[in-house]
Amino acid sequence: MKILKVVYENGVLKPLSEFSIKEKKHFKIIISDEDELSIADLFSGIIKGLNNEVIEKIALDPEFEIE
Repeated sequence: MKILKVVYENGVLKPLSEFSIKEKKHFKIIISDEDELSIADLFSGIIKGLNNEVIEKIALDPEFEIE
């Protein structure tokens, strides 16, 4: 999993940094406004001992996806 910062211009999401992916590869994208709290910020403190990085990984893991 990668987290990329992008900007939306003229109907296209444009990455703000370089990254490499295969052409025509399909992705699932979660869009979060930079002004919004992250998933980790929203749930930090609920389970003691988990840092924000672990919370973020769990929250974005497809295994725990709600269908």
